Amino acid sequence: MLMLLSVATAGEANRCVAAWTGPAEGCNVRESFDITAGGSAEKSAEKATRAALEAALRAYTTYWKLQSPLVDPAETASCNARAADAHVNCFPDATLADQRYCYVALESTECWTGEVLKIELTGYRSWDEGRKDMCAAVDKHLVAQNYTDLELRRTKCAAECVARTKVNCP
Repeated sequence: MLMLLSVATAGEANRCVAAWTGPAEGCNVRESFDITAGGSAEKSAEKATRAALEAALRAYTTYWKLQSPLVDPAETASCNARAADAHVNCFPDATLADQRYCYVALESTECWTGEVLKIELTGYRSWDEGRKDMCAAVDKHLVAQNYTDLELRRTKCAAECVARTKVNCP
């Protein structure tokens, strides 16, 4: 009976959270943020969370290198490994298997207008899709503003967006 129970819950939708409080040896990203992602099962949710963490670290690294071109490559050489080794907390959430109406926000006045985006899709996909939609909207907004330091600002805001976009699916 116990074996049947674990098989029955193995495919339940999950959400996972990973926190970054840098810097760490080989990944000198000094930001602190948390990443949430989901999946149709725990393994896919954990994989999505690690991928989102890796993308955020990569985006901050790109910004840092553009801002300070003389950065020693060794200071960011292990960011992917740090994302792969990060502690990830996962927990089942049966509501994530349903279609959900979600709100997507980014609280960065330097990068975004404060407008809340709305999406409707399967709950466990909301974090990845929400980040993707918000980051596309942020980039479009920045290009329309035609800043003189556009490339640097776009790179910084891309990092902020990947790391700090919040999705709420009430």
